[in-house]
Formats: sequence, C-alpha cells, structure tokens
Amino acid sequence: MLFRSKKQEESEETEEYETYEYETETGEEEETSSGEEESSEEGETESSEEEETSSGEEESSSGEEESSSGEGEEEEEESSEYEYETSEYESEYETESSEQKPAAAAAVATPAAAATSEPAKTTPPAKAAAAAAAPAQARVIVQAEEREVLQHGEQEHEWAPKRFLAEFIGTFALCWGIYMTRGNVKDVNGLGVPSGELVGVALVHAFVLAAMAASFGQISGGHFNPAVTVTFIITRQVNWAVGLIYIVVQCAAAVLAGALTWGLLPEPLTDIKPGTHWAAPISCGKFPNIDLPEETRFDGTCPYRAFGAEIFGTAFLIITVFLSGVAGHGADSAYIAIGMSLGFGVLATGPISNACLNPARALGSAAFAHKYDWSHFWVWVIGPFIASIVVALIFGLVFQAPWDKSKGSHLLKRD
Repeated sequence: MLFRSKKQEESEETEEYETYEYETETGEEEETSSGEEESSEEGETESSEEEETSSGEEESSSGEEESSSGEGEEEEEESSEYEYETSEYESEYETESSEQKPAAAAAVATPAAAATSEPAKTTPPAKAAAAAAAPAQARVIVQAEEREVLQHGEQEHEWAPKRFLAEFIGTFALCWGIYMTRGNVKDVNGLGVPSGELVGVALVHAFVLAAMAASFGQISGGHFNPAVTVTFIITRQVNWAVGLIYIVVQCAAAVLAGALTWGLLPEPLTDIKPGTHWAAPISCGKFPNIDLPEETRFDGTCPYRAFGAEIFGTAFLIITVFLSGVAGHGADSAYIAIGMSLGFGVLATGPISNACLNPARALGSAAFAHKYDWSHFWVWVIGPFIASIVVALIFGLVFQAPWDKSKGSHLLKRD
C-alpha cells in the first residue's frame, strides 16, 4: 500500500506542475497579444509617438525578459523542490523495498523450510531409532565377525600363560568327564558295557567338548587334543613352539584326570577293577589284561580295525574343527558342530576302538587302567596323528581360501 500511495502522490504533483506551466504560458501569450494591439492602435493614431512606443516596447520586452527570467528562476526552484521530493520518495521507497525483500525472502524460505522439515517431523520412530542405533549395530557386526574365528585364540598373545592354562582346564574337563562315564560299567558276558549305554557316553563327549570349546575357544583356540594341535601347526595357524607346549599340557591334564578318576570311582562300579579300566584304549570291547594269556589279550585283527577306526573318526572331528571353526563356516554354531562331530565319532567307533580319537585322552586312561597291556597302545597314538596330517593337507590345499577366517590362503603359500 505504501508503494501505491507514493506513486499516486507523484502523479498528482506532476499534473499540478504541468497545469501551472500551462497557465503561465497562457498568461504570457495574452499579455503579449494585448500589448501588440495597443501599440498598433497607437501607431495608427499617432505616428509621432512611434519612437516612444518602440522604446516602450523595448522596455516592455526587457520587462518581459526580466519577468520571464524571474519566472524561470521560480520554475527552477519549483523543479528542484520537486526533484528533491521525488528523490526523497524514491529513497524511502528503496529503503522500504530493501526492508521488504528480506521479509519476502524469509516468507518464501519459510514454506520451503517447512516443506523440507515436514518429512523429518513425520519420520517414523522406528527409522529414527534405527539411524541412532547404526553405530551400535556396526560395533555388533564387528564383534560378530571377531567371534567367528573360534579356534585361533586371537584374543590373547600367543605366549600368554592363560592360553596354556585354558588348554589344561579344557582337556582335563573333557578327559575326566569321559573317564567317569566310560569307566562306570557293568559286566555283560565278560564285556565292559557302560552303565549309561553307548548313547550316554557319546552325549557326554559331545556336551563336554562343546562346553569347553565355547568357554576357552577365544583364549587358547580350544584344541584339547594333540592331533588337533598338530593340524594347527602344519597349517601354520599356531606357532610350532606354542603347539608343542600345548601337547605337553594336554597330556599332563589327561593323566591328572585319570588319577582323579582312579580315586573317585569305587571298585564295584569298575567291575572290581580299580581306576579308569574300561575307559582305557581297548579294541572290540575286550580289555587287554596282562594276567590273560597273550594270545587272548587281543581278539585277532581287532587292533588293526581299531587303527582304521581311529584314523577316520579323528579325521572327521578335525575337519569339522577347521571348516566350522578355523575357516569360520560355522560362525557361532561352530561349538555345537564340533561337539556333535565328536559324539558322532563315538557312536561310530566306540564298539571297535573305544572311541578315543585323542592321544592325550588315550594316555590318561591307559596310565590308570588296572594291569593294562601297552603292546598295542600305538594304535591310539599313530592313528589320530595320521588323521591330523591328512586333514592338514586337505584343508590347506583344497578348502583354505583367502576370504575365510583362517590364517593364510594356501598351505604352500607364505602370506
């Protein structure tokens, strides 16, 4: 409204100024015409007075020039005042327009900002929570990827004492649980049949190994078996010196577990045979008692059958450890897979080789078996180690890949 009022005032002043100029010019023309008429009449009547008339005309013309000059000065003053007022109006208009422009820009920007802010206001709470939780989810993903490497023992330095302690505790728990279960037998036609039957013994193997691997897997790698450790050494997943110490610790834990079983199991539960007895390495379910004649201690080819059973049973256990745990194929379920593979091996080889599948476990049970014949003990040592070498070659040459969680990409490459 201010802009229009100023324009209207300017137009009215312009019209007044033009009217004023028109009236002024009209008045001058009338005076000039009347002066000419009077001079002509005087010239006709009195010729003698021409000189006076001409002089009067000159005076009148000079007066007219003076009046016109005065009128010009007045017009200049009025035009200057008009220009000054116009400039004032223009300056006021520019000031107001400059003040109105930011307001108009703000008014234009306000709907745009409101339009852009409306989606943020209407963002569902679930999306906002998800965006806020993105960093936490990223940390969880990184932690999950770290947990996939179950058998490396990457959480601790390779020479950390707690790694060796973890191997000792895990191996001790595994062997003691097996000895107490397998040593508790009943005599059926001269054969030591476990009180919990073969299925019960297999479940104990599976449960104990899965529990110990889940507890100590990220500290020591959860080997608990010299055959598994040898495979780790060959595939360069663990330092060879650390691996040798692991094997010594595992054997010591197994022997101590055998001694504890000797003291805890009463003789009636071991068929009047103290110690681990039926938990020891035996073939075809027949205990090799040194009091028996040599030809009857072992049943023909049973030791050789037990040798083959130990190789295959141990091989399936180790390949499960490496594919599900070391390579990361099993992720967090690797513990369960490893435990189930041992349980499966016990069910398959128990009646033939007593399902040792572990040289340390065989050593601890044989050391505290009453009157045990060691002549065929090599079956339960050499068999698992052969399996460890074969699996190391298969995994390192065939299954190991650069994108899995294992150390290195190939057995023949130095990464």
